[in-house]
Amino acid sequence: MAAPARKRQRANTSGDTSIPLPTTPNTDYKSLISTFDPPTTQTLLLEAAQNHPAVAQSILTKHAQLLAAERSRVLDVDHYRKSVWRTLRDAHRIGEDGEKFTGACVVGHEEERAAYVEEDL
Repeated sequence: MAAPARKRQRANTSGDTSIPLPTTPNTDYKSLISTFDPPTTQTLLLEAAQNHPAVAQSILTKHAQLLAAERSRVLDVDHYRKSVWRTLRDAHRIGEDGEKFTGACVVGHEEERAAYVEEDL
C-alpha cells in the first residue's frame, strides 16, 4: 500500500503568531542614566512621576526620608565654644569669672576697630 499523501501546512498570513514578543532587553539602566545631564534626568523623572503613581510614591517616600534625616541631625557646636574661650584665655589672659566679661568687652572692641579699619581701606 502506498503511504497516505501529506498536506503542506498553510502559511500564516493573518498575523496572529504564537511567537512570543521580545521582552525588554537586559539593559544596564544605571550606566545609561549616568550619561544624562541633571536637567535631562530631572525632566525624565518628572514625566515618570506624572505618568506612574508608583514612581510618584517612591519619590515622596524618599523625600520624606531625607527630611526626617535632616531634622534628626544634631549640630555639635561645642568645639566653637571651646575655641572662643581658648582665644579669650590665651590672647587676653582671662581666667576668673569676674574677668570673663571684661575680656569679652575687649575682644568686642577689637573686632569693632578692625571693622572700622577695613571700611577705611
